[in-house]
Order: sequence, then structure tokens, then C-alpha cells
Amino acid sequence: MKRLLFACLVSAVATPLLAQGAWTPLFNGKDFTGWTIGGGQANGFGSAARAAGAGPRGGGAAAAAPAPAAPAAPLSTNPIDRGWSIANNVITNAPIPGGGRGGTLSTEAKFHDFELELDYKLDEAPDADCTAKLGEKVNARSGQMAQEQNLSKDASCLANSGIYFRSGYQLNLGRREAGEYVGVVMHRVIPGESIRGNVDWLSTGDCGGKNRTYLQDCSQFPEIRHKNDWNHLRVMFKGDRLQIWLNDKQITDVTDTLMAGEESWAAPAPISLQPFGEAGGFVGKVQYRNLRIRTL
Repeated sequence: MKRLLFACLVSAVATPLLAQGAWTPLFNGKDFTGWTIGGGQANGFGSAARAAGAGPRGGGAAAAAPAPAAPAAPLSTNPIDRGWSIANNVITNAPIPGGGRGGTLSTEAKFHDFELELDYKLDEAPDADCTAKLGEKVNARSGQMAQEQNLSKDASCLANSGIYFRSGYQLNLGRREAGEYVGVVMHRVIPGESIRGNVDWLSTGDCGGKNRTYLQDCSQFPEIRHKNDWNHLRVMFKGDRLQIWLNDKQITDVTDTLMAGEESWAAPAPISLQPFGEAGGFVGKVQYRNLRIRTL
């Protein structure tokens, strides 16, 4: 009887673990096998969505399409040609000298319900006082601070990267001092909340506070992001619940129900790494290592 009870307990514990799938490395530490440039995110973060300036909730008639231009030469899908490199088991992206065009690094495989772990390191301008330069942009009508994504006056504070998953979600990797949180953004229009016309913070992450609240007193919350050093991320997305941990502290736990017109945003998609950007002349880089994933 004891053996039978023990066997039942082992089975009860083991079954959920088996259902979640085994951990699989996303990066072999040597080359870009399994990766390409621009593998997805067309619905939430594609060029068409950015050019339109509005998401599914934006409404209104579409502008007349311009006359078609001559097709441009196709860009390389080789990560090495688009600003990505590998050394010592680390993936690095930096701006291409001479103004070359970078690209998003995407897995060839697609994922829906998953758990992802990785380490990232984002260069920061050493002399920038991002906290002291938080924006003083005030709405003339209400007298309240305007909803701007980039609050810092010092453009070098705005350097950031990010991770895309499914087809409509981005985990932004920035500095909360600059208004570029380690949080989740979507290309979604919500009157009174959206920033840049069609970008909405689903969660401002390590700045704490309520979801869908953009401006907060970040001084109330302990700093858990390691500046100019490695940070550990854990992302768990199952169904409509998205949870994120930064350096073993949970910073996001949101349930997002897609609205009409957003159904495709829940489709399986690559895990994609955004190149280092919005640096305001600051020459830096973003690095990734220890990437692994399992299905849920």
C-alpha cells in the first residue's frame, strides 16, 4: 500500500512537469543556427503597423496608398550582416558603422505557450544623469504631466532593446529613469492611455504600481535592474496570462484579453530580439546569453 501511494504521489508530481516540456537551448553558443533576421511580429510590431500609426482599436478610414515605388534590393537575412555577432557564448548587437541597417534577430521556430529564460546586458551612457532629466512635458489643458514614452531630456538615456513574442507583445528592455521601462508594450490604441498614437504599456514592469498606469513614482520601489551589468529574465506566457521576473523578482503579472481585430496577435510567433536602438548618439550595445525555452 505504501509503495502504491508513493507511486501515485510521484506520478502526480511528475505529470505536470512532463506536460510542460523539456528545456531547450535557443542558442548553441557558437553560431546563428536556428536564427534569422525578421522572422515575425508582423501583426503587432511590423512595419505596416508602425507606418499606419494606429492599432486595431484606432478606427477611422485608412489613408490613400501612395503610388508603388520600384522594389528595393532585398536585405540580407544573415545576422552577421545586420549588426549581430557572437563571442564567448554571448550574442551582441551594436549599431552598424556607417549607418548600415540593422535587423531584428528571430528564432526560426515559433512558440505560443512557453517559459523563457535568458540573461541580458544593456550599455548605459556613463555620464548621463537620467533621473535628474526626467521630462517636464506638461499638458497645457490639464496641467498634468503629458503621456510621453521617453521622459528623459538626455537622449543617451533612451538606448534600449526588447524581446518580441507571439505576434503582438514586446518586453521592452530600457531604463525606468528615462521612461523606457522594463515592461510590456503593445501596438494598441486606447484613448487617453496610448502613447505615440498606437503604443500602450500593458505593464510598466519594474516601476511597480498598477497595470495600465504609465506615470508613477518610481522612487517608491527598490531598484532591481543591474545597471551596466547582467540581468536575468524569466518570461512565462500561458493562455492570456503573462508573468515576468527580473533578477528573481516578479515585475509583471497581467491577464490580457485580446479585443476584436487582435485575434492574430495570439498566434504562435518567433522569439525575437530587438537591436540596440534609440541611443541619441550614444554608441553602445546590447548582449544576450544563456537563452533557453520550454513549451507549456
